[in-house]
Amino acid sequence: MCLVPLAARPPEAPGDFAAFVDRYLDGFAMRHPAIAAGNGLHAHDDRLEDFSPAAIAAEIATLKSQRTFLSRQLDTTALTLDERVDRRILLGIIDGWLLEQETLKNWQRNPTGARAEAIEGMRAAGVPIPQIMHLFAYKPDRTDHLAAFTQGVMRGPSPPLPGQRELIAALTSKLNQCLF
Repeated sequence: MCLVPLAARPPEAPGDFAAFVDRYLDGFAMRHPAIAAGNGLHAHDDRLEDFSPAAIAAEIATLKSQRTFLSRQLDTTALTLDERVDRRILLGIIDGWLLEQETLKNWQRNPTGARAEAIEGMRAAGVPIPQIMHLFAYKPDRTDHLAAFTQGVMRGPSPPLPGQRELIAALTSKLNQCLF
C-alpha cells in the first residue's frame, strides 16, 4: 500500500469583500451604538456615541479609507453579482455618512433645550463634556423619558434625602470611572 499525501487545502476564509463588510459593520456598531441597538445589535450597549471632534475626525478618516478600498483596491471582477450590488449600496452609505460628518456637521450644531447652557458653559471652561449630555441635548425626543426617570429617582419621595442620593450617584460614577 502506498500513501500519497493529498495537497493541504487551506480552510475556507471569507473573501476580501465579506471580511470588509464584517469589519465595516462591527466598526459602525462600535461608533454608533444607539443606531446598532435600534437594528438589534447589542454588542456595544455599554457605550455612547462619541461626538468629540477627535472621534468625528477619526470616523471621517476611517470612512475615506473604506471608500478608497471599495472603489479602488477591491477586485470587483471576483465579486458575485449580489456582492457587486452590495458594494454599490455600501458605497452609497459611506458617502452619506461622509456628507453628514464633513459637510452637514449635525454633530457640531448648537445644542438646544435645557442642557444647552450647561454644555456651552463646560465648553467655555474647557471641561470635558460627559457624552450622555450630548444625547440629552441633541436628541431630546429620545432622552426626555430618561431625564424624567432620573429626576424621579433622584428627587422623588424616598427614604434617602436627595443630597444623599446625589452622593451615592457621584460615588458610583467615580467607581465606574465615569464623569458625573
